[in-house]
Amino acid sequence: MDEPVARRRLSLRVGEALLEDVDTGVVRIAPADMTALGIMPGGGIAIRGAGTTYARVMPAPEDHDERHLLQMDGTKRENAGVSLDSKVEVEVVSAEFARTLLIAPLEPMSLDADDVRKIREALAGQIIVNGDKVKVLAFSKTGHLFRLSGTEPEGPVAVTNATDVRIQTAGVATPQPFKVKYEDIGGLDEVLLRVRELVELPMRYPEAFAHLRIEPPKGVLLYGPPGTGKTLIARAVASEVRAHFIH
Repeated sequence: MDEPVARRRLSLRVGEALLEDVDTGVVRIAPADMTALGIMPGGGIAIRGAGTTYARVMPAPEDHDERHLLQMDGTKRENAGVSLDSKVEVEVVSAEFARTLLIAPLEPMSLDADDVRKIREALAGQIIVNGDKVKVLAFSKTGHLFRLSGTEPEGPVAVTNATDVRIQTAGVATPQPFKVKYEDIGGLDEVLLRVRELVELPMRYPEAFAHLRIEPPKGVLLYGPPGTGKTLIARAVASEVRAHFIH
């Protein structure tokens, strides 16, 4: 009797997604890491942090092909229960084609048959699992969030143009406030990096600061003309560290 083949796993650090991959269900890793996993472009992987989510993996381009780095967007990070620079375990998985999806909008909206078609087209090709949040950009530039509340078959599934998408209207959760992710902010990379160093790191690793006897800042002042992204930056940091934001 043949011995079962152990699935290959890698421990990777979470990084930001490429802009073209945001809300597409695609994550990227270095070609060398794809070889180590034994996976081809477009294959499915499980991403395990505090939670587990799934994605299709593609090779990172040459100018972003850092080893042991998993580039994933904010919605995928939330589904996996991780933040930027967190460690995750990834392994190759197979996903059956989804016959049926039951999804619930996380904000009030009226959807007709044409809207359902747009949702199916937006999700086609993605690998998702019950409980995942997905963002659909078909109705606005910022997108609308849905939660996957049932699949046939169960487990990770790949959405196709033949998938029967159904909208859950009963028992829908209270509308959730829009969560800003770092990918939603453009042109402020240097500012974001500085704010992350001052605010995010002390909140994520308080024990390290205590061990090194470093007093973290008690506050950060963001100043600039109206409309330059100050509140957006604060919301993004709060979202990434899962902190309550008061404005």
